[in-house]
Amino acid sequence: MHQWLKQSTRGFTLIEMAIVLTLVGLVVAGVWVYTAQVNYNSKKKRVLEQVVQIMNSSKKVFGNADGGLTGNITSAAITAGIFPGDMVANSAATTATHALGGAAVLSVGDGCTPPCNNGTYLRLSLDGLPPDICTAVLSTFLGSSAVITQFNLMGYQHIEDLSNPNDTGPVTGQGNGFGGGNIPNPVTVGEAATACAGPYIDVALDFNVP
Repeated sequence: MHQWLKQSTRGFTLIEMAIVLTLVGLVVAGVWVYTAQVNYNSKKKRVLEQVVQIMNSSKKVFGNADGGLTGNITSAAITAGIFPGDMVANSAATTATHALGGAAVLSVGDGCTPPCNNGTYLRLSLDGLPPDICTAVLSTFLGSSAVITQFNLMGYQHIEDLSNPNDTGPVTGQGNGFGGGNIPNPVTVGEAATACAGPYIDVALDFNVP
């Protein structure tokens, strides 16, 4: 009787403790990975929402600019309420960041003298997008003629580093020649993925605000 009680009340062996700790570690790691993925997907969705808000608001605010805009208009766009509140990077309201923390810049396109296409041609640049989110941006907004027409999109520019003033030329892009009057051909998911290959991509969407 006493021998049975002694055996039944013994503690965990080192091997058993190791197994328990391993299982706990796997559960914690699984929860962390799941939470991180949910958070990442939420940010991905938010980037797309931010692009929609900026383009729609730009049409309302700058639609009748009649060529009176030049250069980087991010600060003016923030003041006018074009950028969503969660994109304002500082209290001075001169810069903005997208949901993943990279710079977001709104500027007047450099390919024509406004007005272009009977409106003002703007460029929304998003700095440092991971390839999958860059692909999502291009395929979402340039993947169908209906969406291209809805937002008066002219194409895209893929730039190596928007934060580098010496790196201003597009690596690849697709558009209609900036104000030529025709919408660009839709971009396939494969084309978007090719354009977005790389660790981090800076991409710009060109659109008219008639």
